[in-house]
Amino acid sequence: MRSKTQPDLNVVKGILSDITYASKATANAKEATTDADISALVQRAIKRRQESITQYKAGGRTDLIETEEKEVVVLQRYLPEQMSEEEIELEVRRVVEVVGAKDQKDLGKVMKKWSVDGARAPRKAVTDVVKRFNADAIEIKI
Repeated sequence: MRSKTQPDLNVVKGILSDITYASKATANAKEATTDADISALVQRAIKRRQESITQYKAGGRTDLIETEEKEVVVLQRYLPEQMSEEEIELEVRRVVEVVGAKDQKDLGKVMKKWSVDGARAPRKAVTDVVKRFNADAIEIKI
């Protein structure tokens, strides 16, 4: 912050604004300021910027693409280290064995039992791995 680099300032001010807005939007201000909520806000900010990057690529705006990519890098510094797909797959296998999931209908059971922090492994990535894992298990049975 003291170096006053523009992407860092823009990102930090934006996240602080999002946190303030979220805390005022809920009835209980303390509910919106948990680590999980802040991680979710940062992940949403990253997702917004990635969507902007794809739109800028379609429009040929390389200057804006560079700015958004720098901001994504800054935002990723505020998240814990993300689990790799292999790590997610290992954890999914463990949970599937514990739950005894056999087909696609057991997806909800696996997701309920999932205990890894959402900041380390986004739910969408986990759901994709579980679906793929269940599809592979079904193919093996046939």
